[in-house]
Order: sequence, then C-alpha cells, then structure tokens
Amino acid sequence: MKKIRNLITVLLLSASMNAQEFPQAWKSSFSSSPSKLTDFSADGSLVLGASETSAQMLDGNTGASKWDIKFKDKFGVKTFDKVRWNDASGVVVLFNADSKKEKGLQVFIDDQTGNELWRSSDYGGTDAQSYYNALHGLLDNYFESVKGFAVLNNTKSQLDMVEAKSGKALWSVPVTGNVSVGKAEGYNLCFTDDGNEVKYYDAETGKPVASVDFSKYALKSDRKTLYGGMAVSEEQDRMATMTYQKRLVAGATGSKRKITVTCKKLSDASTQWATTFEGIVVTTLTTEEDLVSIDIVGDKVFAMYEGITVLDLATGKILWSADFDNSDVSVGLKAKQEIGISAMPFVDGNAVYVVDLKKDNDIKKYDAATGKILWESPKMGKDPVVPNIVVADGVLIAQLGGRINVQTYIPGSNGNPDVYKSEYKFVGPYGLIAYGTDNGQVLWQTDKMKDVLKDKFSDRITDVQVADGKAFVCSDKNLFCLDPKTGQPSFTTPLGDLKIGGPLQLTLDKKGGRIYVICDKGIAAFGMSDGKNIYATKVGDILSDFSVGDNYFVWIGEDEFAGFDLATGKVKGTFKGQTHPRLTPDGNYLFNFDGSKVQKYKINP
Repeated sequence: MKKIRNLITVLLLSASMNAQEFPQAWKSSFSSSPSKLTDFSADGSLVLGASETSAQMLDGNTGASKWDIKFKDKFGVKTFDKVRWNDASGVVVLFNADSKKEKGLQVFIDDQTGNELWRSSDYGGTDAQSYYNALHGLLDNYFESVKGFAVLNNTKSQLDMVEAKSGKALWSVPVTGNVSVGKAEGYNLCFTDDGNEVKYYDAETGKPVASVDFSKYALKSDRKTLYGGMAVSEEQDRMATMTYQKRLVAGATGSKRKITVTCKKLSDASTQWATTFEGIVVTTLTTEEDLVSIDIVGDKVFAMYEGITVLDLATGKILWSADFDNSDVSVGLKAKQEIGISAMPFVDGNAVYVVDLKKDNDIKKYDAATGKILWESPKMGKDPVVPNIVVADGVLIAQLGGRINVQTYIPGSNGNPDVYKSEYKFVGPYGLIAYGTDNGQVLWQTDKMKDVLKDKFSDRITDVQVADGKAFVCSDKNLFCLDPKTGQPSFTTPLGDLKIGGPLQLTLDKKGGRIYVICDKGIAAFGMSDGKNIYATKVGDILSDFSVGDNYFVWIGEDEFAGFDLATGKVKGTFKGQTHPRLTPDGNYLFNFDGSKVQKYKINP
C-alpha cells in the first residue's frame, strides 16, 4: 500500500473571497420594462424584451437597439397577453387567446425588423393538452424542411401546416374531436392524438403516413428524442430511442404509460423496428425530470424506468421484464420524493444486476437473454440505501449510503403560494460491499476492514467509480483506490489538509488520468495512478454542479454559481441573482435581465 501523508504538491487556490464576476461583454437597456418576455437567440446575436404593450430587439453583439415598437402604433392593437419567439424561424408571435366574447388575434412579426409578416384569428384556442395553438405550434412544432409549423385550427377543425413568415397554409387535414398536435422527433412527421389513436402526416404534403413507412421520413442528422432516452452503438450501426407520452401532471409516485422503443440504423436512419409496452415512469416533483434511461449492450436493448424491459436488438422482441424502485415517495399534507435510493440496473455483458428494494432488499443477477435469476445476494437489512453499483475485474461493488436528492412539494394555502424544494442530503450507513459475480458471495466489506483502511466511513461516501480494474471512492476523510477483489487500497490520500470541506462527489477523467473530487467548499484534482494532489481550489459553499456545452459550473448558493476550469483549477468567474442560468446553449455567454437593464457576460475571459 502506498500511503500519501504529506501533500507537498497541493496548490491551494483561495477563490471564494476574491473571485470576480464574469467579465462583461456589454451593458444596455430596453426603453421600457419587458414584463412579458426576455429572451435571446441560440447564438446570442439577438436579445428580445417585450411587455403587453411593446417589444424591442437588441443587437446581441453590441447591445444596440435594432427596433423598438409600440403595439398600438404599429399594429393597431393596444395589448397582447403573450409574446413568444422562435429564433430558428425568425418569427415573433404576439398572442391573444380566444375568449367567450371574441376570437383571439395573433400577429406574427419578423425578428430582424419588427415588421408585421401576417396576422390571424384562427389559432387562439387550445388543444387537448391545454397548449395554446399558435404558441405551441411555433415553438415546438416547427419544421425546417418547410419553414413552417404544425398547428391546430380550432375555427375550421383542421390541422394546418403554416409557413412561418407568410401565414400561408401549405396543407390542411380535417380533425375530429379533442386532439393534441405534436412533432415526431427524428422524423419529418407531425401527428394528432385524440387519446385513443395517433395519426401521422408528412410534414411537407400532409399525406397520412403509416408506421411501416416511417423510415422514409427519418431525418439523418437528427438524433434527438423529445421525451425519454437514447442509446447509440457505433459497432452495431444502431440507435435506440425510448419515447412515451409526456404527462402534464405525472404524480409523485409515477404513472403507467405506454413506452415505445424504436431502433434505427445510424448509417441511413432507417427504422428497423418499434416495440411498445407499458411501464411506470416517475417524474421528479420540482425539477420535472423523468427517471428513465436506455442502453445497448451486445445484441440487446435495455430500457429502464421504474422497472426494466430487455429487447432483442435485431427484432425488437421483448425478452423479459422486471420491476424495481429508484425513488421513495411519501404523500400527505406535502409530497416528498427521495431520488436515488436505488441504483439503476447495471448491465455487464450477458448479466444484469438489479437492486431490489421493492420486495427483498437485496441484489439480483439476471441472465440478460432470459430474465432468469442466477443468484440473489444476502439481504441488506431494513430500508437500505444503495445508490450505485459497478462491476470491476469480475467483482460487483455495491455502494451503501450516499448523497440523494430530496424533492418536496407543499401546496399553497390561505393565499400563500405553492412551495417546491430540491435539496441534497447524505443518508447512511455508509460503505462498500463486494460480491463475486459468479455466485453472489460477499468477498469483502468496508465495515469489517476498519483496521486495514484506517477509516470507518462514518459520515459520508461518494459514488464509487471504476477504471483500469481499480475502484475509486471517497469517505469523509480519504480518497481511496481499491483492489476490487480484496478491497486492499493501492493508495490512500487524506483530504482534510486540503481545507475545502467534505467530498460530495467523485468523477474520473480516464483520458486525462485524473480524479476530480467536488467538496463542500471547493474542488480538487488528483492523479489517477498515484493519488497525488494536483490542485485544491476554494470556490464557496458548493451545493451541486452542472455543465452547459463545454463549460462546467458549480452552484455556491441558491442563486449564485461559479464557472470552473477543471483543467487548471481556476475559477473563471461568478454570478449571483439567477436560479436558472440564462446561458447560451454552448455555455459561452450569460445574459442577465433586471427591469429594463440587460447585461451580457463572457464565461471564458
């Protein structure tokens, strides 16, 4: 064992007190306060502000005004209820909904000039999902192939494909009953859904399309899926997507839905098969994330939700299914979810390992082809928390305890608003248990190795990660590199001397040979081969982290975050005042709106 006692290589960078705000690109202001909408284009070149009576567009490169209009003077309409913008289409819509007394009015304007392109009173109603037709159509159902959007026309009981800049109906098809309208992601198809039947239409012609012909409409450059997950196997020339109906109200305990797994060729985007089954999908209370994932391993597809369904990659045939719990829910005067109490199933070659907290509080090994249970581990006691399992060198390592996400919803009462909370907490007891993958027998466990490890794992544990046949994990005191077969440490690096608090999470940069440990008050980097400390940077009281584009950030308060360079250990800058960062999709620029004032910041100096 190599014990690193003296951290002579520590570079301790204090950033929490001296970190500067991100450098400002420009500062400007709107002529009036934009109470209805503040938005910017994906490339940051345009910035829009709108109230119910006016709108103004700024040049995103300089902050100068491009146009500034009063609705009454420009369009003869004093106010609009909503203003929305799709910069891909180059169109802003000013929207008034239908009312009992009159038809709503929608005015579509050019985002470069502010001039009216066209207007209509046909799209002010709502669809079966309670989406406003014009807004939902322009924002969510826009097709680049026709420069138009699919929209429900309540007035004429039809689906229209409307050219965004002219208002011309490129085609129309009649609809009956209460339907919703959507875009089939990955295909040049739109659809209507009445709750019983989904009908698909060619986006360019409006011609009805049967599912067997979907491959003709696949978009070769589009690998996105609207809801669910995606898995890619370059070796198999396959892509599998998992889609399902998004629920407006999903319920804290989850809801049963029809789930469709679709398999396509990567080379030509042709659809090979689509299989539908039912499963429970849990949506988080506050962040509204669906707890699902999908993977391709060998000749099988593994769809995971509040359960697992395994399908044959060649045919889409369902091979087997099983249930598990990934969250714990309590519902009373308030609803609370504990997310991450159980790991997602782990697929390793021809085996699937499932943490079963629904029935037996153990780990089960399934045959990936048949679903047959090959072994069950010893029971782990009452109410265990097993947020992570990994396989290394023929050993299954289960992490006991860890950092889970707790989301709470408290209904408002007596005039008080609803309260949503998302916070993280450590739940124990903490440690690792290793099982032989051939028989499920316990090989070692940290609570019986206190003398060897010189550590009791008494306060916390990070997620265990594996690379190069080694397992890496942090306790509250040390960073360990462990032999999976024996639990013996290859190195142990004390963390206390770094003065950046206890560890929250551990990540590996396998290509760069580094370990990154995010702690309560900072971030540290270590060599993966020897555990030597490379840097330790104080950042602030870290709550969680996120990435946008190639840029990495940490939250250091409920409304404050910092940009961090993992390569150098330097803080790029900080910003306070946003709970949802207004960053461009590449993460390179930040916009801030304060009344009539607007500022643009550079993330990378």
